[in-house]
Amino acid sequence: MQAFFQAIISFIMAFLSIFNLFGNKEPETTMTQVGVVPAFANVKTVEGGCTDGTYIYQTLIDAKAEDGAVPCRIVKIAAATMKTVMVSEELNIDHANDITYNSKTKELIVCNNKPNYTTLTFVNPDTLEITGTRQITSPVYSVVYVGSSDFYYAGISRTYTVVEMDANFNVTGEFGMVDNGYTRQTLDTDGQYIYAVYYQENSIYKYDTGGNYIGKCKLPVAENEAENIFFIGNTMYVTYNLLSADANGETGGIIYKLENAKYEK
Repeated sequence: MQAFFQAIISFIMAFLSIFNLFGNKEPETTMTQVGVVPAFANVKTVEGGCTDGTYIYQTLIDAKAEDGAVPCRIVKIAAATMKTVMVSEELNIDHANDITYNSKTKELIVCNNKPNYTTLTFVNPDTLEITGTRQITSPVYSVVYVGSSDFYYAGISRTYTVVEMDANFNVTGEFGMVDNGYTRQTLDTDGQYIYAVYYQENSIYKYDTGGNYIGKCKLPVAENEAENIFFIGNTMYVTYNLLSADANGETGGIIYKLENAKYEK
């Protein structure tokens, strides 16, 4: 009789487990607001962003300005406190679609994008002043430095192709991402995987370093525009551009911490 009751109990527990009725549901993907990117008069549309591990760097542009004369500011934020510690003067870095930190040369590299798709701009992270520019052979919308191997990943404009570039920005390889029809924003890597963030829908696609698609994470915050992602330690952060003004008539952006991300095919 005891064996019979034990069998019944095992059957009930298995049934509850199958239908997630026993309290073993996986935690949901959530996003927690941890910081803001301030707006500055007409310079209030968030674009590229990155971190050096201590500070976060976010670009904002005047989205209404004509190509070739687009005001841009870089905001430097302390990662520990999420407080703004420095703001650049108005710079001209075109669309400033992405920004990465080169830990070897100790400089920020901005992907100008529209209309100068092959231009990269170098910025001193201490002064937030432009130190130079460089023309590369590939038109890019995103560039990401991989410090462990001293090379870059870059997204090719108007395509779903990602290229690898050596320290001198020579293309050494490429792979194709999923053609999902969404707006391509920026790329980043945690050293093990490559992540691409999109708008409409706000989502992140994950690939291994061989370019193999692993899955996508649909972001739970849908009302604004996901612009860029970056890692501090093993934690991913997502910066959104606000699509409507706040109570003070300003836009700017919001930085979220992404938690329990699930990547599903």
